[in-house]
Amino acid sequence: MPNVRLVSDTANELRFSHSHMGGWVFLAIGAGIAWFGIQRLEETFGSWLMGGMGILFALIGLGAAFWRNDLRLDLLARHYSGRRGFWPSPKPVSGSLDELEGVILSRSWRRSSSSNGGSSEHVVWQLGLDFRGWESPLTFYETHNERQAHEKLEHFCRRLSVSAIDRTGDREIRRSWQELDRSIAEKARQSGGTPGQLTDPPTGSSVLFDRQTGPATIVLPPVGFNVGTVFLLLFGLAWSAFSGFALLAAAGLIDVKVTGSVAAIWIVGSVFLLIGLGICAIGIVGSYAREVIHDNGDGITFSVRFLGWEMRRRTLPKSEVEEIDLQASTTSRRRGRGRLRINGVDIGRLGSSKKGSTPRQIVVRTDRRIVRLANNLDPEDQAWLHQTLTYLTSR
Repeated sequence: MPNVRLVSDTANELRFSHSHMGGWVFLAIGAGIAWFGIQRLEETFGSWLMGGMGILFALIGLGAAFWRNDLRLDLLARHYSGRRGFWPSPKPVSGSLDELEGVILSRSWRRSSSSNGGSSEHVVWQLGLDFRGWESPLTFYETHNERQAHEKLEHFCRRLSVSAIDRTGDREIRRSWQELDRSIAEKARQSGGTPGQLTDPPTGSSVLFDRQTGPATIVLPPVGFNVGTVFLLLFGLAWSAFSGFALLAAAGLIDVKVTGSVAAIWIVGSVFLLIGLGICAIGIVGSYAREVIHDNGDGITFSVRFLGWEMRRRTLPKSEVEEIDLQASTTSRRRGRGRLRINGVDIGRLGSSKKGSTPRQIVVRTDRRIVRLANNLDPEDQAWLHQTLTYLTSR
């Protein structure tokens, strides 16, 4: 949760405040649990445990209700003021906006529960104000949408005339608010040349690079057979087997008593069969399709190739590409896949090769679109791809 939320955004000022209403709600819920545990249940260890937990929740809610954290940014006077601490005597804070180092973009992982009792992790993008001398940034915004997070980052940097500080990648990237919309190609023209040079992939790489027969084309290796493929195939086959059994029974090909409408069994069974086969197809295509990158002169086109057919074509104009970076993956926190080899032949990825390491991706960003790719490449290939895409985009 953010420390504060934006409550006012006018031409002359920004106001942020901690919402204490949630504390009162938490206090009421905790008090209700405590009352039910102590008064309505028999005097057992469980009742006192529930009562104690309710009291603890109530105290936490009480603290949140009396906590004050307000901040006002005067854009004309370039001054900030506010208060922080517990009511009735929160500590006043004030100073110059020159103490604001910038607006920070960071990211974190959140775990959420699903309706079937399982849980999953997802990325949350956060914005915060980084004041010089403060213990930590003051977070004020979060979203699950990466493009929206960058949009808000640029908005607040321009409003405050401060730097954008990106801490989502391998290194911190600072950009002046006056340069936020400058593309890589524009920066290359102003600096008098393209960054780096065009080279072949590292020795032993499975990346294909064709720059002889026409515009440069990069073909990445398929992800290959992995744990995700096994899950999708088993799940899809289970659906297909269930529906296939129902269809065979409806057709009278197996000796099973059929009750209800035969027509309904045919319709529902056929739909379930298609769903199961579709899930299997997704697993196969996802494992053996290849990501392809084309240099089209004015733009870079990203697509997925399977059996010679290219799909999911996305073209990013070079004049709009503002960032190409190597960042941690947004689909998995840890690398859980290793190369499966049989007699020296690379079959795919399965198991764990770098236990505890974080998988990374190449990120290509414009204001309108963000493309993430190359999640399965080795670090050397990712570094080469990052350099090559930067070179091609700057031309």
